[in-house]
Amino acid sequence: MADKQDRGKELFSWQAGEFRAATRGVWWHVTVWALAILAVVYSVYIQSWFFIGVVVMIVVALYVLGRAEPRVFTHSITDSGILVGERFYSYDSLKSFWIVNDKIAGVTLNVMTAKRFDLLLTLQIQESDVEKVRQILSKFLPEDAGRGEDTIDKIGRFLKF
Repeated sequence: MADKQDRGKELFSWQAGEFRAATRGVWWHVTVWALAILAVVYSVYIQSWFFIGVVVMIVVALYVLGRAEPRVFTHSITDSGILVGERFYSYDSLKSFWIVNDKIAGVTLNVMTAKRFDLLLTLQIQESDVEKVRQILSKFLPEDAGRGEDTIDKIGRFLKF
């Protein structure tokens, strides 16, 4: 991680949650439990004891993920890169950016990285900050204006995560 001097001059800064918290109604919980019970009953019927363990692990993971509250980070755009919390991404390690405005998900700044396993940064931003962020980032990165929301984000929102 780069030290503070390498991060450059701050051009814009904002605070945002790491994700938008979803509201899950009673039917969401009923559906998840019903599917879990059906999966367990089916796995007992076919005598697949390993699958019962997998179902239990999935239900525990859904429970833990569902109860997680978004942490609030300070994001900064500098003349050297983007600071997400305490993690700094230099412009050399970034490929492009695009902004998605979705009724449900809100406004997100998406930044494609050049790293092999850390491909996409998705940052929540306020609608009033869109043009300022676009204006600053377009000086350093190409905008991929035709791109939309990432498939993983769509699936997560559909599942209410």
